[in-house]
Amino acid sequence: MTTKSTEDRLREALERLKTRTPNTKSFKQKVKANKPLRITNSGVEKEAGLSNGCLKRYPNIASEIQAAEAERVHGGSSSSQEISVDDVKLSAIYKQLEAKLSRVEKAKKKLKQRLKN
Repeated sequence: MTTKSTEDRLREALERLKTRTPNTKSFKQKVKANKPLRITNSGVEKEAGLSNGCLKRYPNIASEIQAAEAERVHGGSSSSQEISVDDVKLSAIYKQLEAKLSRVEKAKKKLKQRLKN
């Protein structure tokens, strides 16, 4: 029989919490009651069946936990929120900035001409 490493157990526990399919009784009750399931360091440690504080040896997993909780709270990035280059070029502010840039470049050319003479 092979035993899983602590890191593997933590990663699997994190995935179970992300997919809302925990093994721990208290987390199962929250899922069944349709309550929010916060993803925290201590929650992942508990789900993995490990002692409190064991994540301090795995800072990369701790940062993944923070990212998973942020995604749970704020939602993931959606492709519908992406803006195309054409959309930007058609916007009014882009056109204003383009006109301003043109005026600045003309002024720059005039200054160069004055400096040469």
